[in-house]
Amino acid sequence: MPRPTDPLIREEILTAAEELLDQGSATAITMRAISEKTGIAVTTIYERFGDRERLLRELAYHLSEVEARKVEQFTKLDEMLLFYFRYAEENPSRYELLAETFFERLEGDGVPGYSLLKQRLAETLGGAPEDHDELAMGVLELLVGTVRGIMIVGETSPYREKVAQAAISTLRLILAAKQQRIAVP
Repeated sequence: MPRPTDPLIREEILTAAEELLDQGSATAITMRAISEKTGIAVTTIYERFGDRERLLRELAYHLSEVEARKVEQFTKLDEMLLFYFRYAEENPSRYELLAETFFERLEGDGVPGYSLLKQRLAETLGGAPEDHDELAMGVLELLVGTVRGIMIVGETSPYREKVAQAAISTLRLILAAKQQRIAVP
């Protein structure tokens, strides 16, 4: 009879992976590094997650759930965008992992923050969240592009704040046009 699995082991592995991510980047996350950090056998880690890619996907999903719980407090879309800008600045490795795995997670278990974005768009513009999938994708791309721009200009650049404000102004213009039912190409 096989041993029952300990649900705490999965959490311990994900916590170790999260710590490794925060210390460097996703490349720092290896089964061996997690084993050394936790004392959990490499074979046990493989039994729980199958391979490194699955571990990274599950870590990304876990991080996106945590991030979505934090962003739920914001009812305005520009507040959500500002939160994501700050999140990316303060957690560049986490942000990169979330961005790199977004579409894969979208096709799989979903992305809680993206669902929340569609919900906020529906609250702002009317209709159901699924009616705003294309607009939500556009807002997401605006966010990703803006974060890339912020990262490129650097921490000390006077353009840093201008880039973020330009994205928020653009979002407001798009929403105003949508509310007035003006076609946005």
